[in-house]
Amino acid sequence: LVGAGATTFLERGQGEKNVAATADYFITRAAALPLFLSLGFDSLTASIFGTFVASVPYEVVKWQARQKRKLETEDQLLEELRLEKQNRKKNRWGQPPAKQIMIVDVGQLEEVSSNSFDAPEIISDVVIWLEYAVLQSNFGDVSIFSQYALVLQPAIFGILAALSSQLYMDALYQFTDWGPADKSAEARTRTLQQGLAVYGSKSLNAATLFGVYELVRKPTGMLITNLLSGGVEGCVGSTEYDVCIETYKYDY
Repeated sequence: LVGAGATTFLERGQGEKNVAATADYFITRAAALPLFLSLGFDSLTASIFGTFVASVPYEVVKWQARQKRKLETEDQLLEELRLEKQNRKKNRWGQPPAKQIMIVDVGQLEEVSSNSFDAPEIISDVVIWLEYAVLQSNFGDVSIFSQYALVLQPAIFGILAALSSQLYMDALYQFTDWGPADKSAEARTRTLQQGLAVYGSKSLNAATLFGVYELVRKPTGMLITNLLSGGVEGCVGSTEYDVCIETYKYDY
């Protein structure tokens, strides 16, 4: 939740929907991972399955946000069309018909109503979560930056996952018709400068999200475990509190 909130300031208007979606993802994954481990799966397999399960509520929240935004856009365009028709009626006798130009683009309204399913975005979302989970499972114990490994390593894994996911999304937009027409057109006509801005923004968001997430995950998980397991209550007042609390620790 903290990591999702941090990215709100980098999303420029899209962060609010991502906060709820990302929070749902992490909560669901935190519940699914122990379940798959208890069923006998190894950590990598459990992480992959947990990622797929957690992606469901994540995509549902984003789909609801897209539907809400679509309805708001339709209402806005319909209101503009209604006001324009009223103005045309008022000007019917005072202005020649040739000069009455339609300002509202009716085709834009039809385009908004036609396609709300965004397959490339869904695939891209799954790729970034899945790739980060695989990188963290395989290389999370390898200390690349010994002093700042807790923040920098997840941030680097997040950047790699974000770049890969953006490549998949761009390829699907450019070479298929699975996504909305406006996004496909934007991907096909994007300049080099615009592409660098998109990839840079996506990398920065991912680095912030995963870096902050890993920074608070273990301390928060440890605190909750100590409280629920009775570690804090059992060790309060002990002269060797740190040694005592070690007996309640769980590997996160």
